[in-house]
Amino acid sequence: MRPAEAPVTEPEKSQRGVRPAFVLATAAWVVVVATGLTVYATTKPIYAIIEAELAGSHAGTRELAGIDAELWPYAGLLTLGMLTLAIACALGWQTFVTRRARFAATGAAGAAFLVMALHAIETFLLTSAGAGLGQAYGSDAYFAWASGIAAVKYVVLTPVVVMAPAAIIAAVGRVIAFLIRRRKPRAPRAPDDVILPPPVSSDEPGDLKRAIDDGRLDAMTRWRNAGQCPPGRGAAAVGFCVSGGGIRSACVSLGALQALREELLKARYLVSVSGGGYIAGAMQLALRKLPDGQAGRSAATPGDVFEPGSAEEDHVRRHSKYLADGANEWLVAAGVVLRGVLVSLTLIAAITLVAGLALSWAYQLVPVTDISDVASKGGFVADADKQLEFREPALWAILVLVGLAAVTWGSWLVTHSVTGRRHLWRLRASGALVLIALLLTSAVVLIPSMVRAAAWLVGKIPIDNGEEAAAGGAATGTLAYLGALLAMLWRHRTRTGNLVARVRALFSAQAESKSMLQAHAKGLTSRLVVWAVLLMLGVVSLFLLAWTIWAGWGWPWQVQVGVPLTLAVIALVLDQTWVSLHPFYRKRIASAFAVRRVRRPDNEVVARGYDFDEERTPLDKYGERAAGFPQVIFAAAANLSGSDRTPPGRRAVSFTMSHDYIGGPEIGFAKTGFLTKLVSQHLQKDLSVQAAVAISGAAIASAMGRRSLPYQTLFALSNVRLGTWLPNPTAAAMMADGTDWRTPCVPRVRRLSYLLREVLGVYPDDAPLVFVSDGGHYENLGLVELLRHGVKLAYCIDASADSPPFAATLAEAITLAREELGIRITLTDPRDLIPGGAPPLEPEDPLAALQGRLSNEAVITGTIVYPEVKQFDDGTEGTTGTLIFAKASLTAEMPYELLSYAVSDPVFPRNGTSDQWFDHGQFDAYHALGRYLGEQALIKRQSLGVPTVLVES
Repeated sequence: MRPAEAPVTEPEKSQRGVRPAFVLATAAWVVVVATGLTVYATTKPIYAIIEAELAGSHAGTRELAGIDAELWPYAGLLTLGMLTLAIACALGWQTFVTRRARFAATGAAGAAFLVMALHAIETFLLTSAGAGLGQAYGSDAYFAWASGIAAVKYVVLTPVVVMAPAAIIAAVGRVIAFLIRRRKPRAPRAPDDVILPPPVSSDEPGDLKRAIDDGRLDAMTRWRNAGQCPPGRGAAAVGFCVSGGGIRSACVSLGALQALREELLKARYLVSVSGGGYIAGAMQLALRKLPDGQAGRSAATPGDVFEPGSAEEDHVRRHSKYLADGANEWLVAAGVVLRGVLVSLTLIAAITLVAGLALSWAYQLVPVTDISDVASKGGFVADADKQLEFREPALWAILVLVGLAAVTWGSWLVTHSVTGRRHLWRLRASGALVLIALLLTSAVVLIPSMVRAAAWLVGKIPIDNGEEAAAGGAATGTLAYLGALLAMLWRHRTRTGNLVARVRALFSAQAESKSMLQAHAKGLTSRLVVWAVLLMLGVVSLFLLAWTIWAGWGWPWQVQVGVPLTLAVIALVLDQTWVSLHPFYRKRIASAFAVRRVRRPDNEVVARGYDFDEERTPLDKYGERAAGFPQVIFAAAANLSGSDRTPPGRRAVSFTMSHDYIGGPEIGFAKTGFLTKLVSQHLQKDLSVQAAVAISGAAIASAMGRRSLPYQTLFALSNVRLGTWLPNPTAAAMMADGTDWRTPCVPRVRRLSYLLREVLGVYPDDAPLVFVSDGGHYENLGLVELLRHGVKLAYCIDASADSPPFAATLAEAITLAREELGIRITLTDPRDLIPGGAPPLEPEDPLAALQGRLSNEAVITGTIVYPEVKQFDDGTEGTTGTLIFAKASLTAEMPYELLSYAVSDPVFPRNGTSDQWFDHGQFDAYHALGRYLGEQALIKRQSLGVPTVLVES
């Protein structure tokens, strides 16, 4: 099930488009037309024409005598301008990368033609209004219709004036980059530099044919596509996977791999997730030779790396509180979080101000609803005698649009039901009418009402000076900061719950049982607090927006120019990942787990940590498989939204990082060295072993697969984000070739637009970068990834903190393997893992207090059935394999010291993942538990008689 020979096809838009000269000519033409329209606006009564368009009655135009003659010339110029903008929007279809952006550009081009049609109708109505503008009498009907059409026209114009400049800027930027690139051509990429994913049946959005085409793929083809691995990775006799779970999993994995050393050295693959990756990455780095210039030599070998009592093991034990240990490090950690919150809130405030300024001028130039009299002059305080006055034609226009949408949708439904034809144009027309109705409702009713409500609120809670406004901003920032900390700590089971459980356990076994349940309960209070913080941030942002809409147009021009210009500069040069928690998290993990055993010139053996600045551990070099040691594969998750590549609700696909390839079967693979050369130095920092460990363990992120939405939104808004954006292997194929001017360069920095995508939850699968987070957001054991590679004997070390009674993480992995790969796993005696399933103990038994937590077994086995024959690297072939699954759980046969610790800690071995500050007791307990699991797994293998051979690397 490994199509290593999968065809490498070029992306869809490789030969489509216009010449760069046309782009530059179009940009120049847009500038000329925009300048001409601006000159016309300053010399002709354009504002009087807009007033006449929106008047809605003959009486409202009595002061506009003499502009009749300007209506048709203005219509001609507007038509010219719309044609120009339509061409500019069409360039967006050529230039933009993602399908959604190209679809939006196409829609904006169509909107430009709709504006032309609406303006022609409206002009005809105004010039046919009886006695004409400015006369003593005339027909109101014509003016009412013209006013309603004008309101619709200006709303439809909005996406055009937004999309056209964006398309022109993007196109000109691509042309300039192309001309620079052509002077320094890259060497052509090799065929295996990028392995593209199998295409989705249809890449065009809204195509109902996609579902039908997908159904034509037989099951074997789908499983074979999903089982695609990079070239050079064949099926193996032995493989390991170690689960996520932070420092808890790192300790368990360390003990288990130590006990299974002989089996580990026979393995071809070591797949790690999150905390398991801490130790897998530590072993990988500990085996690397010292760079030139450092005194001493590396002393660790695959046979003794991280052996019990080694210098590197002692180093990790002494740094088990790797995030922060001591008052100084706690202050630094809290300061990093606070910095991120303040930067994020500042950026959000700046974006809100710029949006408010744009809307403020829009309402001044085109008052579809007049908001100038909402507040008294000189202050943003509502006048009790003044209310909003909505234009009746605009309100009627909303009702007409809704009615037309309903009729269009109904006609599609009837024709589709009767004739069986899809008639997609009717369905799309209905959707477009609904969208226009929503935009018109927002412009005419919702935004003016929001401004009025904000003015009323200020009247009730007056803000008379800057100190009070600053206090309000500080309160908002503090609330966001505290909410982020709470969500970060309570997203998983909390350490506080562990402490409470220990206290209650001193009194009775019944209290212990209750505290156990409380420690594993969902944080309903936390969820409510998160929603409250989000609501508060939303209210403050809307208030700031409303205030800017009302007052922004009257601000000093220095402010009106300075704020957007400053935001534009920040958006272009700031890598938003720098101010997230990812760099801090990457460095803190490395401080504990990036270490070598070094024999100094004086023959003393010491643990020497990596220098973060001097030795960045590039993945293509430092991740290379050491002779006699398995290939380490860091399993993460690529987050996607609105993609056919993920089933509803999952929103994440496999994304792996190793020395040879990066990527996954759904987004393609790219050689690690190829990507490293392709990207800037800023992104190279995240293509390292240290970064791979951190990314695989980025549990707190703005996108977490199927995880809870409110937490993700708060993490994005407050900048509490551990995930990062990495090059998209599929997009890298185009970006590397560079022979087409439309192809974007690899982003040198992850700009502000990527932060906005995280806030809005937009993660396209065809963008230059993809958002990568914790592997547990896809599958927390790494078992599915190990089975994707095809192994005859799979060792799975599970240190996840599943809530009793079942091993839910294992169940999810079995389900996903069956669904995605067609691999069936049948467990032998799975109920032996259930806590409380051990044989009953007598009340006088000293272990009776642990009865509800004791499992009959900590290690079980299972049979793996592959849908196709595998050619294993030990020379055998077959369709079956064996799973040895070790679960962090308690049994009556455990060593004395483990049972003693379990009595003192009622949630052991399921301490919450939020507890990343292990003391020596916790470290030793979980380490010993891992050794016990490894020993039991080895006994299981020997009892099964599964033959394995040492495979030479």
